[in-house]
Amino acid sequence: SGNDSLTQLLNRRYLSTIISREITFARQNETPLSLLAFDADYFKMINDKFGHAAGDLALKFIAEALQRYSQGSDYAFRIGGEEFLLLLVDTGVNRAMKIAENIRQYIEKGLIRTAQGQQFSFTVSIGCVQYDGHPDYQRFLDAADHALYAAKNNGRNCIQVTKHLSYI
Repeated sequence: SGNDSLTQLLNRRYLSTIISREITFARQNETPLSLLAFDADYFKMINDKFGHAAGDLALKFIAEALQRYSQGSDYAFRIGGEEFLLLLVDTGVNRAMKIAENIRQYIEKGLIRTAQGQQFSFTVSIGCVQYDGHPDYQRFLDAADHALYAAKNNGRNCIQVTKHLSYI
């Protein structure tokens, strides 16, 4: 199946196919394309303190947030562990940043309740990048990853935009 069993989001299996197709479309139609990379902050601490079932609730909550703030033409992926991608079709970096901020705030304000009645909240770090026209989708993914790590290094619970160089 192409869906993650826990979150029902798309999984890594279709990532290259979908991103390649959307890059081709964006290039042919000269439309913007943006990518948001998400990582739950201190996720191991959630699992250690509240258990893996609580960690699963946190992952489902991220998936819910991505679906809540995306449009029908966008693609949400769980690419592994606590890492997610949101491919925003026909979306420039300014709109992508607004969507990222809405998701960041929604998750930060959320309160997760475990089956044992405990409550916790958590945050996400987000990397944001707009497609630069290069035909290699891996560069696009790498740029989003780079932005995500910059967000992690800048204190977490924030959004970092990376502008990568266009090819010549």
